[in-house]
Amino acid sequence: MTGMKSLVTDSSNASRTMLMDINSLEWSDKMLAEFAIQKSWLPEIIKSSSAEFGVFSDPEVPELAGVPICGVLGDQHAACLGHVLKPGEVKNTYGTGCFILANVGDKPKQSKHGLLTTLAYRIGDKNQYALEGAVEVAGMAIQWAKLIGLITDEKNIEPEAREVEDCGDVYFVPAF
Repeated sequence: MTGMKSLVTDSSNASRTMLMDINSLEWSDKMLAEFAIQKSWLPEIIKSSSAEFGVFSDPEVPELAGVPICGVLGDQHAACLGHVLKPGEVKNTYGTGCFILANVGDKPKQSKHGLLTTLAYRIGDKNQYALEGAVEVAGMAIQWAKLIGLITDEKNIEPEAREVEDCGDVYFVPAF
């Protein structure tokens, strides 16, 4: 978006790579070594809201030239911020996948149940961490069911399911 004048990413997106140290908010030397990745190949990690992202300069969209880029957030992370998710609150987002995030406050917490610790966002001097559970394919499972002929029209799924008297203990859960 900046015409390669700026090579940065925000903490929420960097945390998704599993290459960022969740405590220091910097690229993890240990993980980079594990995958033979040089730190110089990666963007600088900055806060989710910052004037340091640069300015828009895509020749295909000249009307946006010079517009400052001052914020970047990952998908679910943006939903948490947009809904002003407070510590102790939980947010679920549905789409291609299904993701649940629980705001755990300003310090990372490790899950005892297999959830991922992630940085939700970093704005000013405020860090918010979350625990995340993910179903990578949820909504898209309906498209898959249509593709293989299991259903013909997604609009009929619920009415048709309600007509079945006995499913014989067969259930389709769109969560792959």
